[in-house]
Amino acid sequence: MYLGEAVVWLGWALFYGSLAVWAGLAIMCAAFAGIARWEERRLLERFGDYRAYLAEVVRWLPHPPGRWRTRVPASAAPSPKQADRAGN
Repeated sequence: MYLGEAVVWLGWALFYGSLAVWAGLAIMCAAFAGIARWEERRLLERFGDYRAYLAEVVRWLPHPPGRWRTRVPASAAPSPKQADRAGN
């Protein structure tokens, strides 16, 4: 969402060519970067497993097509007890 709004501001800056709009774009981008870091800190405090999510997902731009990792949902992965039973 933040990236989308920054792109809109970039469009306005290019269309109007105004220094004030360019300054607004710079301020918004700096604010978005700060807000995103603040939100991530809060999510890490609230959800400990959020760190694994951060390792998998990029912050601003999605991965190019074809570069997605296939992951097994946690509910489909065998539990340690199930894995141990399968080995016996």
